Amino acid sequence: MNERRNIMFGLYFGEYLLEKNKISHSQLEAIMKEHTSRAKLGVIAVAEKLLTPKQAEELNELQKKKDSRFGDIAIEKGYLLAEEVNYLLTLQGNPYLKFIQSLIDMNIMNLNEIEECIEEFKKDYGLTDLELNALKSGDIDQIIPVFIDSNIPFADCIALVIRNIIRFINNNYNDTRN
Repeated sequence: MNERRNIMFGLYFGEYLLEKNKISHSQLEAIMKEHTSRAKLGVIAVAEKLLTPKQAEELNELQKKKDSRFGDIAIEKGYLLAEEVNYLLTLQGNPYLKFIQSLIDMNIMNLNEIEECIEEFKKDYGLTDLELNALKSGDIDQIIPVFIDSNIPFADCIALVIRNIIRFINNNYNDTRN
């Protein structure tokens, strides 16, 4: 299921990046085929706004020199608390973060560029932080309220139709990849 969610976010945000000429069609295809197993802690910490891109870069450089874990160095430097590192570790398989990690691993964008694009995306679509976090989660039950007012007649039926459409699209997309 996580791979399907990764596809959903990747297609949505990827199309935005294409529209803004931030990436090419071939780059998006390569990202969608990329199977990053987990996001790195620095990427997650920046995405969660617990570190700045500059702090994450600093910690990455220190990690190369010290041969220590990123989280341990971040705690040692006073950038993160142990509880925050534990929280970040739970997010390593998040589909949104894996998409972002692929952008970085493939040298398509850096953390600063990604953060700028996310802010532009949020502004262009008029999304609140809560709505953006729902999209990032990949959880359809959190995403549907972003687009459908639950007070309108038949909102539950519309949500059910959307879930089925997404299930159909994801199954067809996975079938074409095999």
